[in-house]
Amino acid sequence: MKVLSYIFFVFITAKLTFFSSALCADSFLQGITAYELENYELALIEFEAAVKDSPSAAAHHNLGLTYLKLNQLPDAIWQIETALRLDPHNDQYAFKLTSLREQRLGIFQEPVPKYLKLARLLQINQWIVTCTICAWILLVVILMPKFTRYSTGAVLQLLLIISCCILPVGITAIVINYRAQAGGIIMAEAPIELRSAPASAAPQTGNARPAERAKVIDYHNEYIKVKTEGQATGWIPKKAFRSLKTSNTDA
Repeated sequence: MKVLSYIFFVFITAKLTFFSSALCADSFLQGITAYELENYELALIEFEAAVKDSPSAAAHHNLGLTYLKLNQLPDAIWQIETALRLDPHNDQYAFKLTSLREQRLGIFQEPVPKYLKLARLLQINQWIVTCTICAWILLVVILMPKFTRYSTGAVLQLLLIISCCILPVGITAIVINYRAQAGGIIMAEAPIELRSAPASAAPQTGNARPAERAKVIDYHNEYIKVKTEGQATGWIPKKAFRSLKTSNTDA
């Protein structure tokens, strides 16, 4: 009886998973159809549903294009930035994002340093797995001769050398990618004033452009202190900033 109950539970779980995936795919395809028919309001609803159910790079990208058609530039750039973070080697996403920032914001992309290209070869969770494997290889090679009668052969010695080379690179890449997660987008339709203190009456220190990239420096109640890519620093309301962390939510 217990076996039958377990089989029934697995069957129902599989069915629900399949049904959920089918709904997500259906929303994505309906979004494409609505977009092609220039029904952008409906496309927005469908792509938002697709992102909520399964936040893939393609869903974020298409949602960004839909926001662009609706003249909601900050949301459009945030979605395409997120798509590129989920799929960092997609040249199409990178080209569209660069073009948008240059044509709409007047922000020109500087050449990406080689160390950043190396850090972006893998996502942060993939670098963590790689470093973990390398660390285990190091432990095995170092401890094997001490606790067993076997000595490390040529293959293990080669793995040791490779691991010693990859591990520092991987740790550096994790740090670089982790710091990049502190970034986000200024979510405003017009330039927003930066303040010298977390208060609306504080003196103005500069402006942040709509959809401009920024990094969080400090927090205080409903305000955050940011540094924009234009090197302006100041406090803004939290609601005027959206993090670019790749997660299942848009928060």
